[in-house]
Amino acid sequence: PDVCYKYLSEDIVSKFKEIKAETEDDDEDDYTEYKLTESIDNILVKMFKTNENNDKSELIKLEEVDDSLKLELMNYCSLLKDVDTTGTLDNYGMGNEMDIFNNLKRLLIYHSEENINTLKNKFRNAAVCLKNVDDWIVNKRGLVLPELNYDLEYFNEYLYNDKNSPEDKDNKGKGVVHVDTTLEKEDTLSYDNSDNMFCNKEYCNRLKDENNCISNLQVEDQGNCDTSWIFASKYHLETIRCMKGYEPTKISALYVANCYKGEHKDRCDEGSSPMEFLQIIEDYGFLPAESNYPYNYVKVGEQCPKVEDHWMNLWDNGKILHNKNEPNSLDGKGYTAYESERFHDNMDAFVKIIKTEVMNKGSVIAYIKAENVMGYEFSGKKVQNLCGDDTADHAVNIVGYGNYVNSEGEKKSYWIVRNSWGPYWGDEGYFKVDMYGPTHCHFNFIHSVVIFNVDLPMNNKTTKKESKIYDYYLKASPEFYHNLYFKNFNVGKKNLFSEKEDNENNKKLGNNYIIFGQDTAGSGQSGKESNTALESAGTSNEVSQRVHVYHILKHIMDGK
Repeated sequence: PDVCYKYLSEDIVSKFKEIKAETEDDDEDDYTEYKLTESIDNILVKMFKTNENNDKSELIKLEEVDDSLKLELMNYCSLLKDVDTTGTLDNYGMGNEMDIFNNLKRLLIYHSEENINTLKNKFRNAAVCLKNVDDWIVNKRGLVLPELNYDLEYFNEYLYNDKNSPEDKDNKGKGVVHVDTTLEKEDTLSYDNSDNMFCNKEYCNRLKDENNCISNLQVEDQGNCDTSWIFASKYHLETIRCMKGYEPTKISALYVANCYKGEHKDRCDEGSSPMEFLQIIEDYGFLPAESNYPYNYVKVGEQCPKVEDHWMNLWDNGKILHNKNEPNSLDGKGYTAYESERFHDNMDAFVKIIKTEVMNKGSVIAYIKAENVMGYEFSGKKVQNLCGDDTADHAVNIVGYGNYVNSEGEKKSYWIVRNSWGPYWGDEGYFKVDMYGPTHCHFNFIHSVVIFNVDLPMNNKTTKKESKIYDYYLKASPEFYHNLYFKNFNVGKKNLFSEKEDNENNKKLGNNYIIFGQDTAGSGQSGKESNTALESAGTSNEVSQRVHVYHILKHIMDGK
């Protein structure tokens, strides 16, 4: 009772009331989450009907939508708006029952092979409730290509390999770069890249190693704001820190956004480039943690904050290095970019550059064209075989790579790409794209890759040296070996070492299987390739379904 408050100080009473209010808000949020989960379950049941095989897996048609489903769809979007923090439903018009149904049906068609838990997560993307769903990505990009010129001294120094003749020097710079010229200069010893079980020359997916620093950097959502340049830049620096032995700590995107020198009112709408990110570091010499200054898209455009005493500086003792003037690259201070178009005649060189940087620095920044290519329904688990464009409007990160078998039975390679559109998009925020793309493409999907040239001291306090015993025995059992079992289990009693039969089997499997390469160096293993079903080849850790604990007892009367 309030009478008790008179025996307490005003500060204690104020704190108590604040805690009480927060607890009540948490209870309300939990209840909304509970009702949203219930609504999603109801919709998934109602959107399918029993087919002629007595299997309830056929989507209903628009004319079969009944009144109960219409009510549930509107209830679902109302609840989703209450919990959504990305600004989607605050900035764009919500659709009617038919719009929402069509958006959900389109999503389900594109993800027909997903399990039920994955589909439930995808239903939490607020884009499905929009009247004009294609508006969703309008303010979710934000890359402005920097104006840089090629160094003519290097540009005219055209390097060719056995496939090209000296006469090709007139190829206007699209010539072949010798694979080793841009790679051997990298000081690989300055990075902790000893995890060749999860990242080597053939296969790299550190997300599968739950103990790896990089796998603990959760996917983020830039919200309804053109800030992809910030999220791609900060993640690249975060993985560099991981490779230097630091703990996984997210950089404050809001600090960078609000210390950007553009007009305050335009910061959420105009976009910029990773060069601006480096300039902000250079000007302020400070990068706080996300926990110090959390991101919210509605706060983008506020004043650059005053650094508080308890804030952590993630750029402590860091230095931005001068440009390297690498052949066929665009350079600025701390910034090296490679345009795929310049490697048109030797994409293998472009691929090798990216692989080397990912192995050493954990990621690279990639420029892509997202408009009219990537939408809310984009599938992240299957490998996308896409063309690119002569320009780019969105910044993402390449974080790994692997091999797969396409529908023609050919072994191909893919990039693992991290986006900043939240965990309910793609494959928990990631997607795969073929390294080379269709043969008819004029441009590769990866328009450019960017690498930061920065000097961060190694953090030897947390760098762990692996025991020599792991040269012979596995520290963990990654998916490579897990899937090797399933490959041979599925092919039945065929001879394990029959290459001919394996090839025939791969052709039958088409694009249902993915190959994971294993480097032989330091692993003590044979380096054979293995196939795996797409369902077990997600780009992040095994889906740990988040089970929300709701105050069911408190609200049990609601269900009566």
